[in-house]
Amino acid sequence: MRPNNIKISLLIILFISIMFCSCGTRNNIQKSTGYQYTSHNKTTPNVLFIAVDDLRPLLGAYGVEFAKTPQIDHLASQGRLFRKHYVQVATCGASRASMLTGRLPRTKNQLKNKEALESLPRNYMDIARTMPELFRKNGYETICIGKISHSDDGWISKNSIKDSTNYDLPNAWDKVMTPLGNWKKSLVVAYPNGKDRDDGSGYMPYSLFPKIEDNELPDGMFADTAIEQLKTFGKSGKPFFMGLGFLKPHLPFVAPKKYRDMYNDVNIPSAYGMQRGDTKKTNKSAEFYKYRTDRPFKRPVDSKTLSEQDAQNIRRAYMACVTYTDTQIGKVLKTLEDVGLSNNTIVVLWGDHGWHLGENNVWGKHTPLDKGLHSPLIIKTPHQQKPGESTTALAASIDIFPTLIEACQLKNRDTYKPLDGVSLIPAIKNPDFKVRNEVISFWRGPTTIVNEQYRLIVSGQLGKLNHELYDHITDPGELKNIADKNPKTIEKMMHALKEAYPTVLIKNNFRK
Repeated sequence: MRPNNIKISLLIILFISIMFCSCGTRNNIQKSTGYQYTSHNKTTPNVLFIAVDDLRPLLGAYGVEFAKTPQIDHLASQGRLFRKHYVQVATCGASRASMLTGRLPRTKNQLKNKEALESLPRNYMDIARTMPELFRKNGYETICIGKISHSDDGWISKNSIKDSTNYDLPNAWDKVMTPLGNWKKSLVVAYPNGKDRDDGSGYMPYSLFPKIEDNELPDGMFADTAIEQLKTFGKSGKPFFMGLGFLKPHLPFVAPKKYRDMYNDVNIPSAYGMQRGDTKKTNKSAEFYKYRTDRPFKRPVDSKTLSEQDAQNIRRAYMACVTYTDTQIGKVLKTLEDVGLSNNTIVVLWGDHGWHLGENNVWGKHTPLDKGLHSPLIIKTPHQQKPGESTTALAASIDIFPTLIEACQLKNRDTYKPLDGVSLIPAIKNPDFKVRNEVISFWRGPTTIVNEQYRLIVSGQLGKLNHELYDHITDPGELKNIADKNPKTIEKMMHALKEAYPTVLIKNNFRK
């Protein structure tokens, strides 16, 4: 054989060998993960995304003096705290679905807890449907611990097969690592020793503070699991996206006794009393009043409110759970620092919606009012500029997804549907920068839009719409409806609503 022919033959053999090896590697990757990973260098930032159920901005960092939240306050001192952050739906599952997809709800099903996430197509797709799925597609190792979607553990149901086909978010996670303990039904409404509100026993006090250790309840177990996983990441060097979802202060208010003792002598005022005001958009606090205690709370009939003593006990119980969760967050953030990951990790702390503690005579969530939609948002980035300065820039939960895309400089940015949010990076760099003029939110029938000064709530039928308008400068408690005296303001805000989301009046809440 001639030398040239030998060379050609060798090249052909080499080419076939390379193709064979490449195809084998690619198939292995697709079989194990379903994705083609892209390469990363050592400066690729990690993401620790912390979600807290039912957390309103009753935190020291938000100027609340009675709040004992030193760990979250410390995070705020290192990052950017958003004072005017609003979720898109005033209920857990729908709020999380909107945040995770970066989109406003389009249908009535997307305003409901389970249905909002069930609307995601579950068959395998090349294009990401949710935020953690996009990070996974970009080569991040994605871990779920606790409640990130509506599921309190990351599974479709506790009785499902524990493999990736039954993750609540399709193709989003490399691992779901939520410790289940000995709870058979629910973690989010858990009591100690495997009991929970939904186990059929009828045991359901609204609050319970036994002498137990932190990790004898789910949130303490979540923190311990996250700590061990961060130690692993500290050794591997691979970029990660960890979703860590804490359950408290969701009802029932349950935490170790030491946290309730911190508030025994603390007076927790309501700045606006227990007044309903002019709004017609309250609810009957059905979840709260179905709980039992040694002296059951009854929904007031003759009187307008609960007694001040009852109100104080409820608020103290809520805040005890906030401090319990604050402590768990502190343990995780300390580990992040100890293993050398803090300087290269973006930390997001997000509350999935607000919670009325008597304001507007409501004990719970599920309203289109400020207390139902206003929640904490803190974002800490590597090389944070002007750390510790808060911003009054309006922010929406749908903005978190595009913010993290930009912060991490993801190369693959293809999403199943276009994102509705805007990046908050300009406000993270400069707290004086404004990124949007208004935020749109929903709760069942009403649609609401908030700007720098006003909240407008719209309901009813096209051609006969009902309006509630509140001035946050003169009436931060949203007690006085000034719609009748401000038609020009309503007209301007309605125009902004239609410009920002022109299909909302037709497709979502209002009938023709």
